[in-house]
Amino acid sequence: MKSSAKKVGLASVDDLFSTEESRADAQREKVVEIPLSELHNIITMDKRIDKCI
Repeated sequence: MKSSAKKVGLASVDDLFSTEESRADAQREKVVEIPLSELHNIITMDKRIDKCI
């Protein structure tokens, strides 16, 4: 049996309870502080990748 009702799009809870400014801010690039211990791991991984290439 076919339904005659059309699909209705609903806004998400975040869209309902957030401001335009907060949605725009979520789309912007951000600077993130990374602990040196994690940065060391990234550099080590880059060196391993360079050796493989």
